Amino acid sequence: MKKTAVKLVAVLATAILALTGCAKNSPNVAATVGTQEISLSQVDAIAKAVATKSPDTPQWGNWRAAVLQVMIQAKLAKQAQQLAGITISDVQRQQVYATNEFYAALAKDPVTAEFIADFVDTNLVLTDSKGQAAIGQVVSTVIVTVNPVFGQWDSTKAQLSGTSGSLSRTLS
Repeated sequence: MKKTAVKLVAVLATAILALTGCAKNSPNVAATVGTQEISLSQVDAIAKAVATKSPDTPQWGNWRAAVLQVMIQAKLAKQAQQLAGITISDVQRQQVYATNEFYAALAKDPVTAEFIADFVDTNLVLTDSKGQAAIGQVVSTVIVTVNPVFGQWDSTKAQLSGTSGSLSRTLS
């Protein structure tokens, strides 16, 4: 009887630890950048909207990882932008949209407008020498965790890498 009670306590303790660990890495969270969470529903909504405007890749499941990567990079770039004191105007964004029909279409859609603005801002920060230095600092200090469905975050390249830990197939 005593051995059974010890085993039961061990199983319960393991279950509690497992559940506590799962609370930190919710399956509804696509990634965490520092203390900011990116929800899976945000990623999916944007991926679906992007796919509807993409003649080359209309399956939204194929956009999920790219959308998440842009969202992570944008959060890092915003911090670098503040650190470097860089100001980006709507005029600068509009100039970029004017060069690319796809970007312009995303900028007009309420679901993707903030996403594409963040993408453009990230690129503008990276073309500024102060922005490049600041992004190096931010990427090396901000902890990024990614839902295993999307692979891992490679801080040396500031991008998603590796294969997905998911056993499920790509959504379409």
